[in-house]
Amino acid sequence: MKKWQVRVEQILKKLNLTSKIKSKDMTSDDWKSFSSEYKKEHGVTYEEDRAADEDSEDPTLSQEMQQEILDIIAASK
Repeated sequence: MKKWQVRVEQILKKLNLTSKIKSKDMTSDDWKSFSSEYKKEHGVTYEEDRAADEDSEDPTLSQEMQQEILDIIAASK
């Protein structure tokens, strides 16, 4: 997982926006909050972080990602 992906997930959880992003119900105020918190928390904008595209130092996967991997493995048996 890329560092920016882990950070996005953290910010969305912190701001309780995970369900809104999944249902595509993010408002412009939600996006402003996300951008502001991302910059405050990580010292770079989302866009700058995304452009750097660095690998995460933390190899842990989200529960959702773990389930997707398990589903792929189960389907291939």
